[in-house]
Amino acid sequence: MRSGRCSKVGWTSCLDWPREAPPIPLGQRRTRRSPHFFLRLAAIMAAGWLADPAGKAVLGGPLRDVSIENATPRIVAAELSRLYDVCVCFEEAPPVPPGPETLQVRFSAATIEGVLDGVARLDPRYKWRYDEEADVYDLFPATVSRLADPVPVLSLNNVTFSELLLDQDPLGMHGRGVFLYLGFGGNLSWLKAHASLATNGISMQAVLNRLCLQVPFEARWELTNGTGGRARLALKACCNTRNLNRGRAFSVRRTAEAVFRVQDVKAAGGAATGFRIEVTNASKDKDLVLSDSADPSAAFEARLINDKWLDVSPMAADMPSTGVAAGKPVAQAFSVLRPASSRAWFLPVPKQCRIDPTKATNDGNLQPVPEGEYSVVFHLRLKLSQREPGSEANPKSETTREVRLIMPRLWIRVDPKSLTDDVIGAYGEEPASLQGKDRKRPTPP
Repeated sequence: MRSGRCSKVGWTSCLDWPREAPPIPLGQRRTRRSPHFFLRLAAIMAAGWLADPAGKAVLGGPLRDVSIENATPRIVAAELSRLYDVCVCFEEAPPVPPGPETLQVRFSAATIEGVLDGVARLDPRYKWRYDEEADVYDLFPATVSRLADPVPVLSLNNVTFSELLLDQDPLGMHGRGVFLYLGFGGNLSWLKAHASLATNGISMQAVLNRLCLQVPFEARWELTNGTGGRARLALKACCNTRNLNRGRAFSVRRTAEAVFRVQDVKAAGGAATGFRIEVTNASKDKDLVLSDSADPSAAFEARLINDKWLDVSPMAADMPSTGVAAGKPVAQAFSVLRPASSRAWFLPVPKQCRIDPTKATNDGNLQPVPEGEYSVVFHLRLKLSQREPGSEANPKSETTREVRLIMPRLWIRVDPKSLTDDVIGAYGEEPASLQGKDRKRPTPP
């Protein structure tokens, strides 16, 4: 369980970077066990049966005791980010009709979803949504939101945050009355960092969620009411360490159906040569059905980010809604994972990168990936469904849905001399005959 202390790596921000989580006031600390202590302990132990190797619950998330006194909804969102080690973004409701000035949020052994439900009951002006792809929670007005409408269809490649949010405004935020608020003084070097984005008609709220994943510090956004009908957008540093923890051995995301895990495969010298992607059925009593593709690159995409925070990976054709890369045949086969079993894929580290990453196309100009340290952002797109175990009928189901996930960053070292296509051989645990096969998950290291 994390202590709430921020992992300050590389870039920093002036925007309320908390060097340490604020202590809980003495009057709010629990110095003695409550009469319901053992009931809460039993609930936490039961949740452990649903936990993945990283220690977090697959269904419903971790359980926390929450006591937030006399706080506005904005402060509640910030505190929940700290308590649950997630990003909870916030849009302030219009001043009319007025709501309660402050909230008293008290829960025992509660998931973040349960707490957000409670916040919406305490102040009906708000509702919340979980953005599965970005792994972000949004608390926003239940009626009128400045961020609900979709943004124009755009494909932005390595645009600086200054150009994106201040100068050029390609997202049309100013037309919505939304303006970036920078505070007073401090380090604003993050505005020189770069972001790449394909909007594809998603809402402004979803766009901001994805931009927060590309800021060079762990960020969440807040939109508060200003004067003259304007709203102030601020990027706040939070104690979530998902994306900037360089010591992480693997990257994990979870949904109601499955656990997704990515780890780098190292060569003898310690440099990364590829990646191992594993999908584990999170259910104890249902099969997980995955749509197959002959080429793993149709479902998994690894983007290399260099030390200048530029995406240097070759530009690939956008994946259509089918989740299969353009020009590739649509998969007709299915894989069935029994309860608690998993399937693994292997992908090599890209051997080439763009010479000029500011261009939106490759232009035929690629070069070998230079030696150095990179962060890797994985995009996963899979179609999956659940069914009763042992069924031999056609696994295709009406409940099939496409899962799109942005995995937490992995930090790797690349040495061109160590790159190889034999990632399975470098992994050294699974023979080639088991690549992509259904198998029981080994005990994690």
